[in-house]
Amino acid sequence: MAGLVTDDEPFAQLYEANRDDVLRYFLRRVQQPADAADLLSDVFVVAWRHRGVSHDNPRLWLFGVARKVLAAHRRGKQVQNSLAERLREQVVEQYEPSLDDLHVSELLSKLSPSDRELIELMVYDQLTPAEIATVLGRSPGTVRVRIHRARQRLQVHLQAGSQEVDKAATRC
Repeated sequence: MAGLVTDDEPFAQLYEANRDDVLRYFLRRVQQPADAADLLSDVFVVAWRHRGVSHDNPRLWLFGVARKVLAAHRRGKQVQNSLAERLREQVVEQYEPSLDDLHVSELLSKLSPSDRELIELMVYDQLTPAEIATVLGRSPGTVRVRIHRARQRLQVHLQAGSQEVDKAATRC
């Protein structure tokens, strides 16, 4: 079947003759090679849609398409970066940690990652033990026991912290 000529043969020839040059065009202009591959496919989607149209110089036409695809990609990146920056600003405005928040973060940092995750899911995300079990892929009974133990370990750190505060206050 390799010798069989189809209606897609001119497109296949166009692709084979120009793929590497157009890919290099993109690789020189984007930061991520994966973006270059995506953009290359976008160019050849346009070429596929125009496969019945005759062009004076198909190679130069492809570079023109590549230029427009790259411009659209850059505009999309600018919009994405602008939206991300606005979101960052909103998050920072809404949440500036207080001294209490910093103290809680310090206490949580003393817990193991699994204990910390349980406490955060329960307190910050306000999930029930059954919901936490679903998130973690564990049984509700196991999660309840783990929460109980995590609370006990957190209590030990709280008590140790209050003893340090008491000692510091008696020195003053």
